[in-house]
Amino acid sequence: MFCGYIQDKELGRVSIFTRSGMRTVRAKWNKFRQLEVTFPVGVKAGDITRIIAANRSQFLAMREELNSQPARFFEGQVIHCLNDTRIEIRRNSVHCRYFTSGFDEKNDCIYVEVPQNCNFSDAANEATIISCLKSIAQRAALLHIVPLALDVAAEKGCSVTDFEIGRGLKKLGHCTREGIISLSANLFFFPEHLVRYVICHELAHLRFMNHSAAFHEECNRLCGGKEKELEQELRHFMQSGKCPVL
Repeated sequence: MFCGYIQDKELGRVSIFTRSGMRTVRAKWNKFRQLEVTFPVGVKAGDITRIIAANRSQFLAMREELNSQPARFFEGQVIHCLNDTRIEIRRNSVHCRYFTSGFDEKNDCIYVEVPQNCNFSDAANEATIISCLKSIAQRAALLHIVPLALDVAAEKGCSVTDFEIGRGLKKLGHCTREGIISLSANLFFFPEHLVRYVICHELAHLRFMNHSAAFHEECNRLCGGKEKELEQELRHFMQSGKCPVL
């Protein structure tokens, strides 16, 4: 549960969370280079300040280690997406202070342009690039994800009322009792066989609105007997850092 922020001269804005069942304090620097500290439920405000002060050197060392890692994005980077679509990260050819995106017909690719003086290691710049990529995925989803979903449904002989596009990062799909399936636009950054797996998972929900043994049997059938293998690969992909918006 999010409780609020503490502003610290060295650590910056620290996000405070509580979680029931915890016995120890946990801390991490998120992808935006902001410190998140989670405490057991019931810890007093004074103790929170004291604990953060006592662990300051450890938190700073964690940040130093994070900052020593290569930047997530870089000039000339090519991000491969569905249907062999490419997104290139470029610097603006003119002195522009804005982040822009568009389609390069000459090179047949989508691009994200950053200011010439952009520091790719800066958390704010990284967050802006991610925001640009999410916007691209939202526009591309109707051209790439929905047609693929329609093809998979036809291949499997499933009748779907409609396909919609969502924005989920952790929840990649959802099926309603009315037969409407929502698929995350961010699947644009996933390998096609994993996108097909997510589609098959939601198609199985057309018959079983739960995760019972019968559901998994149906999902496994739709996946050609590879449900467990694909589920494990999907989890690994989402944890690997290969998806640029996760």
